[in-house]
Amino acid sequence: MSARSLLAEQHPAESDGRQFTNPSSLRPRDQLNPLTSLRFFAAMQVVVFHFAQIRVENAPLPIRNLVASGYTGVSLFFVLSGFILAYNYLDKDLSWRGGARFFLIARFARIYPVYALGLLVSIPFFLKDHAIAGTVGLSHYAQMTVVATVFLQQAWIPGMATAWNGPGWSLSVEAFFYACFPRIASLIQRVPASRAILAILALFLLGLAVPAAYGMQRQRGIWAAPVVDTSGIAFVTYNPLLHIPEFLIGMLAAKAFLHTRSSTGHRTLLSLYSPVLCAGLIALVLVNSSRIPYLMLHNGLLAPAYAALIVGLARGGDPLSKLLSHPALVLLGESSYATYILHVPIALWLRQLLDPVHHAVLLPLVYGITVLLLPLAVLLTFERPARSMIRSRLGVRR
Repeated sequence: MSARSLLAEQHPAESDGRQFTNPSSLRPRDQLNPLTSLRFFAAMQVVVFHFAQIRVENAPLPIRNLVASGYTGVSLFFVLSGFILAYNYLDKDLSWRGGARFFLIARFARIYPVYALGLLVSIPFFLKDHAIAGTVGLSHYAQMTVVATVFLQQAWIPGMATAWNGPGWSLSVEAFFYACFPRIASLIQRVPASRAILAILALFLLGLAVPAAYGMQRQRGIWAAPVVDTSGIAFVTYNPLLHIPEFLIGMLAAKAFLHTRSSTGHRTLLSLYSPVLCAGLIALVLVNSSRIPYLMLHNGLLAPAYAALIVGLARGGDPLSKLLSHPALVLLGESSYATYILHVPIALWLRQLLDPVHHAVLLPLVYGITVLLLPLAVLLTFERPARSMIRSRLGVRR
């Protein structure tokens, strides 16, 4: 999501007595281009995880591990989401820049149009999987899945989380984050900036507690991504409550960043290259992912490293930040939300449209081109216009 605030109309004080700054009087914060580009790589991690594993079956183990751990891109999204929302909508002390009504409208306008588009183009495949044999109807459970998915509640129900356009489960988690954000901000505000790292460590351990406990109570633990989700694994994997530590780590990282941003102290060589070092550490973990319990890696084992990477890229000035500031990468980052939401439907439709005889040769090439170009078209012709229209209709000006 763009790091440029969409600050708009005046919002009255909330019922708890806190006063909010008139959004129309605020300047948008600087756009953090490296973080926009980072979203593209997080989305591509997930794309590769879903569709490239079969292509690297005979590759060296580090490459297979790197591809098989692509699901960690979702954890990066959660941490990045907490950082960007705190950066955009909160002041240095994490008090509101604007108000809760503005925030929720802006979030709805940002995520729901493309989310709904992903559901719409996935309808034929959902009906094929869930229609009652010999009829055109849906079972009662499938009807409940439709309601839960449309209202972004599917992640709370393990069996429904990925039933209709699977990547949408993380948007259900994000919706929970958004609903909690106004209150979470007031709690994070009480944490002194000097203790942000300790708070991040505490949240990191808290976030791993349930995955570790679940893995330990099984005979051999969960060391690899399961082929079929059991209800227990799905609960730990998708439940929004179990992902909120990752979001909070991102918010605390933003607080530390805002607190130290005005510092004019000399940057050491270590701090200058910290994003490169963080990226290297993350890559080292991922190429050894087969040695790490799946549930712990899925649920935030890398969250502190992601937070450090994000803060380093936000500060800028290092080689990796300069690379990620390239306009082409920034544009791909802006379209990455559509990439993430639509990459599964794109694959399903291509499999229907291409001759099965040519799947092995044509599908990877056509899919790779389509999954890059189609989201760009969606961004320019649908996502941005829909976002502007919703904000305008609901009284939020850019």
